[in-house]
Amino acid sequence: MVSVYGKMTKNLYIVGAGGFGREVFSWARQSMDWDEDFVFSGFLDDNPKALAGLSGYGSGVVGKVLDFNPGDDDRFILAIGWPEPKRATTEILLGRGAIFESVIHPNVVLGANVKLGQGVVVCPGAVISSDAEVEGFVGINMHATVSHDVRIGAFSQLSSYVDLTGCVEVGEGVFLGSHSSVLPGVKVGAGATVGAGAVCVHDVPEGSTVTGVPAKVLTMDKAAK
Repeated sequence: MVSVYGKMTKNLYIVGAGGFGREVFSWARQSMDWDEDFVFSGFLDDNPKALAGLSGYGSGVVGKVLDFNPGDDDRFILAIGWPEPKRATTEILLGRGAIFESVIHPNVVLGANVKLGQGVVVCPGAVISSDAEVEGFVGINMHATVSHDVRIGAFSQLSSYVDLTGCVEVGEGVFLGSHSSVLPGVKVGAGATVGAGAVCVHDVPEGSTVTGVPAKVLTMDKAAK
């Protein structure tokens, strides 16, 4: 713990130093009391050269997740885009007592009675409408739209310009590609991947990959069959 201007601050780490991690670095600085409540201590990433040749990211990559043991004064932001690595990494750190912060950019529009879980990241221009529920460690990228009464399961990831219309249900660990849409009342099963630009007019099976307009099943995860 470090004292800044007489105030005790936390050590802040971003988990993931890829493209999404670098974006989240910027959004977090604009969204949180960065300099008052936190001291940015660097990125955790399995690739120590993830930020090689880049500047402006503080101390850069300071270690790997598997090697890191959180202290009482450490806080974390999850910035991994793909659901399965996101889940695995988070479970390791949670098992060691890690505490995750959420990042909600000030340009985000939130409706009434929105529920947001631990460790979510909501990027600029996103809209989450009335009575929607977003479980823990979900990433919602720029200009995505989550309409009324939508439910999004933990560890899912919405790419930019995703459109989830009213009463959609998204299971855990789902990846939705850029500009994909899910029509009202449609359910997207856990572990599914929705390709960029796909339009889901029917329920999406668990573990499947769907593409096209209307979306059709391209592949099925053997474990989900």
